[in-house]
Amino acid sequence: MNVATPEPWSCALAPIGAREIPDDIAEKFRLRPDVVEELSDGLRLRGIESSIDLSGYVTNREDFIHAGPVLTVRYAPKRFCDNEYRLGHAQIGAAAISGCVILSDARGCDGSVLGGNSAATIRGGGASVYVLDGLARDVEEISATGLIVVARAFGIRSGRPTTQAIAVGEPMTFVRTYVASGDVAVVNRYGLVVVPSWVAWDDVRTMI
Repeated sequence: MNVATPEPWSCALAPIGAREIPDDIAEKFRLRPDVVEELSDGLRLRGIESSIDLSGYVTNREDFIHAGPVLTVRYAPKRFCDNEYRLGHAQIGAAAISGCVILSDARGCDGSVLGGNSAATIRGGGASVYVLDGLARDVEEISATGLIVVARAFGIRSGRPTTQAIAVGEPMTFVRTYVASGDVAVVNRYGLVVVPSWVAWDDVRTMI
């Protein structure tokens, strides 16, 4: 009887585009407590559906507003369960842009894809907020790094044996919304809005 061996790990890495936020808009993002809601309404009135409701998600920081460039991460179940480390945290940390918002899709995966050690790596790369459609663990350790996390759930089980990162920086669907490098995310405890790269800042000024 032949014993199965794991297939080679492949994690696609796409170039990351950082769109600079003008100072006056960045200030409004910081100071307006309802900016996420107002921006969501303003984009929708223009026919742009790019807001994501985070009701039911959990967070390690209740009161925050942050805006930054989007970095996407996509996970998938391993087809051979072993202890090989394929969660891609070094790749994510290396790809992170200062102040970026990581949107991480781990739907259908078993176990956590973010914990204390990985949060330190990702935060060290410059990321500020990690929004996860999946499970995170080691919440106190994550909080100690300064990384803000909004996740589908907090738990204790590691995803190392069962889960692998398959793409960093590629366009993807996140909670039924298309997101891509070059977009800007504005996020608070309750939801986030993605400003697509092709929406002019002058148009954003009229919304907020």
